[in-house]
Amino acid sequence: MPSFDHVNISVRDLDRAIRFYGETFGLTLMLRQTLSGDWFDAIRGTEGAVADCAILVDAEHGLRIEMLCFPQPQPGPGGMDDADMDKVGIGHFAITVDDIDAVRERAIRAGATPVGAVVEVPRSILPKGKRMCYLRDPDGILLELAQRISP
Repeated sequence: MPSFDHVNISVRDLDRAIRFYGETFGLTLMLRQTLSGDWFDAIRGTEGAVADCAILVDAEHGLRIEMLCFPQPQPGPGGMDDADMDKVGIGHFAITVDDIDAVRERAIRAGATPVGAVVEVPRSILPKGKRMCYLRDPDGILLELAQRISP
């Protein structure tokens, strides 16, 4: 049976990203090491690739974020902005939280930039109810905070 494994993001500053996702979502650092060598080149289809890697987890809920920091990061898809709508790639990833307002404020204090407001999705679209908002992390990666609400 297929199941979700992880989300991977490329970041400019690995220490800053570890702090941001660790402090904002209470994730624990599971692994931090440099990736390189034949296996890394083979899977990427490159030669001489090197990246610092960190994996943060919340084992209780199955959330796993893998972050790679390359010496010279290339700009990638931004998602959701009008100028980026024609780019192919991951638009955003979503994290379910219990208190969206508190987590949003914590994320902003940790360096996130809010994109719009917290909204409740109309029940005609999601009958079970959901509040959501978008933020850009310190690297500009778009993430969604989602809070399920009861009917």
